[in-house]
Amino acid sequence: MPKKKDITKENLKAVIKALEDKKGKDITVIDLTKKSILCDYFVLVTATSKTHSQSLEENLKFLLKEKKMYTKSVQGAREASWIVMDYGDIIIHIFTEDRRDFYKLEKLWEK
Repeated sequence: MPKKKDITKENLKAVIKALEDKKGKDITVIDLTKKSILCDYFVLVTATSKTHSQSLEENLKFLLKEKKMYTKSVQGAREASWIVMDYGDIIIHIFTEDRRDFYKLEKLWEK
């Protein structure tokens, strides 16, 4: 039986591929395994527009459901400038460029 850590890494690869397939920009993975009990990884991606954000979110839900991955919650899908998708061990942040520049999550978690 595969270990939880290995399953999480495989799921992380699926998330990244799904974002790349839909032309997500500047995909960044932040490893939080030793920094937080919230989750193991943050995945950050920039969308070119709010419509693109919604497309990334919908595509992720569809493709990850096929892998038996289900969101615990999704926030911001209607406004679409910052969508947060909680998959337990992986939390995905889909930003428009201005929101990503404003919040700078990479800086917050870099240490």
